[in-house]
Amino acid sequence: PWLAIGGVAPVFGRSLRRMTTAAADRGGRPPGAVATSSGAGATVSKFTVGLCQTAVVPERSRSLENVRDAVRQAAAQGAQLVVLGEMMSCPYGTEHFSAYVE
Repeated sequence: PWLAIGGVAPVFGRSLRRMTTAAADRGGRPPGAVATSSGAGATVSKFTVGLCQTAVVPERSRSLENVRDAVRQAAAQGAQLVVLGEMMSCPYGTEHFSAYVE
């Protein structure tokens, strides 16, 4: 098993296959990962993660369409877990929070 150190950077234009292949070349570990102890009797499962950074526009419905499209594309490429940006439906900036609160 491994533990990633640091944050997750946006990935633009890289397919899940290329990211998976690159990880396999490093023994299955992402860049900056360190080995960890699983503990007695622990089961380690492998799965594919899709990282999606999407365009955000003032119209929330369009931003959510971008998210849906990205999730569908990641799933079509084999992602079993999809991670989205922290502000996927709201323009970045605290001045927008009250207008976009859900």
